[in-house]
Amino acid sequence: MAYRISNIPKYVGILYRMSMIIIHTVIAILRVVAAMAYRKNENVFYKHARKWANNILKTSKVSLEIDSDPSMRNDSSYIFVSNHCSMYDIPV
Repeated sequence: MAYRISNIPKYVGILYRMSMIIIHTVIAILRVVAAMAYRKNENVFYKHARKWANNILKTSKVSLEIDSDPSMRNDSSYIFVSNHCSMYDIPV
């Protein structure tokens, strides 16, 4: 398969974003392991997971828009189920 010169910048950008996603993931894993070793608070995991997800979305240039249902109350818990149609279901 021959690569044209005009396609090279596209592949460089894709490789850069993929490497940044891997780096963000490794850093997040190390931070969670270190934080959980010293703190017994379960909220530490969720704080770092949210930061990891935000970094993945920013690196991938994904914009996220959330429309809330007016019938949802702040003092209640809800479960959202994803059908995993894309690789962005987990960070979102």
